[in-house]
Amino acid sequence: MNVIMFHSIGMQNSRARYAFLSFPFQHFEHFCRYLASQGIKTGFLADWHRNLEKGITDKHVYLTFDDGFADNWVYAYPIAKKYLVKFSIFVNPEFIQMGDTPRKTMLDGGFQDESGENIGYLNWPELREMQRSGLVDIQSHSMSHTWYPTGPQVIDIARPDNPYQYPWLLWNRNPSLKSDYLNSPQLLPQAVSPVFENGRSLGIRRHLFSEEQLAEIEDFLRREYSDACDARALIGRLNQFILGKRILGRMETDAELIERYLYELRESKRTLEAGLDKEVDFLCWPGGAYNQTSVSLSREVGYKASTLASKGDKNPLSFPGYYRIPRFGLSSLWYWQQGEPRFHRQIPILSFQSRFYGKKSLAGIGLRLIRKIKTSK
Repeated sequence: MNVIMFHSIGMQNSRARYAFLSFPFQHFEHFCRYLASQGIKTGFLADWHRNLEKGITDKHVYLTFDDGFADNWVYAYPIAKKYLVKFSIFVNPEFIQMGDTPRKTMLDGGFQDESGENIGYLNWPELREMQRSGLVDIQSHSMSHTWYPTGPQVIDIARPDNPYQYPWLLWNRNPSLKSDYLNSPQLLPQAVSPVFENGRSLGIRRHLFSEEQLAEIEDFLRREYSDACDARALIGRLNQFILGKRILGRMETDAELIERYLYELRESKRTLEAGLDKEVDFLCWPGGAYNQTSVSLSREVGYKASTLASKGDKNPLSFPGYYRIPRFGLSSLWYWQQGEPRFHRQIPILSFQSRFYGKKSLAGIGLRLIRKIKTSK
């Protein structure tokens, strides 16, 4: 059973921060057309899970999208609708945008001018209409999709001239602004800020400073900082200041950690179920970050499967009836010519994919998948 991961469609040439994650909508249409023309069936994760429990190895393709970007509505949905292709979207409720009506799609002549209007996240009317269509299924990507400090050591300095490098600094201080930050750079921090050692929410124990402690650290940084300063040297002095003043903060307690994990896992499930009048049974771990505690809690709150990676002895898969959703990302290195997939050496691979798979191997995975599905029908 083949589960494919996408994030964004049609935004590869835009100013969107996540443009490097985007798959051209022309390529996505070729892909959907190919699936339809070859009679390759698509399904939802509930179908995948049911077949897995029954021991059925089907030849379906299961398409998934992470993060709930607005272009999933603008580009992916109308294309999928045209070819009756099903897909799932993993959504973070904290990023759902405000809006009373769905935005225009590419079929309505909307947003092909890269004006920036389609940069951002899905709103509730769009999510509800896609869910009602029977072609899209909404599942959980946790509540926040954020990072938190894991210790008192400063590893970098966030600067206003590069506001999107550490957007989670804004998310954590002003969660209500999260869904608009991509379209409103002015919402991002306008002063330099310390970046502490950090990790993704569901894989770490959070380090905490009091407001007074954080203000003292920030005051020192802003007094010492200038555009011409040696950033590495300043980070060294800042860490010496923190150590010398014993501004060390504390780690969250076990009770605080569990409460935070439950918020991420249970509240995202509850919010989506209430907002869409459906069951949410599947979880995508943001950034692939999890640990034994978060996986155990995800099972306790009712998830049936999640996107656990294969990590050997570190893979916490010791729960009967709780399954791993194996996925791979599809690159634009392969395309269609006369109805057949072809390797395209001129299209640069998405940077995040090349780090994990390498240029040739990922293209080969895509080609092998399509050929395997075609020959095994």
